[in-house]
Amino acid sequence: MAALRRAALREMREALAAAVRGRIKDGDDLHAPRTVADGADRASLPSRTAAKAAVYQAWKRSGLSKSALGKAMDRDEVEVRRILDPDHGTKLGQMEAAAHALGGRLVVSFVPA
Repeated sequence: MAALRRAALREMREALAAAVRGRIKDGDDLHAPRTVADGADRASLPSRTAAKAAVYQAWKRSGLSKSALGKAMDRDEVEVRRILDPDHGTKLGQMEAAAHALGGRLVVSFVPA
């Protein structure tokens, strides 16, 4: 039964990541995660996808164009498009730079499994 539960959680995580990637690619807003009861299973995004989603949400809220964000970061619009592309392998430092240009910062945490 434990193996079945792990497999279900893995599939939930993959489905969640695909849904978030799809919403970003379509230019849609992302919804805040729902709270779950203590002890309930919870699917989380892979770290890179979570960082991309956070930067994307901040960019959407800012109302800046990609070109304007690029100017704020001293980068061209092509690089900003890559940073916001959920399937591009953006380095963490670039996402941190985007977060900083948007008036925030990325935070990484460790949560016991």
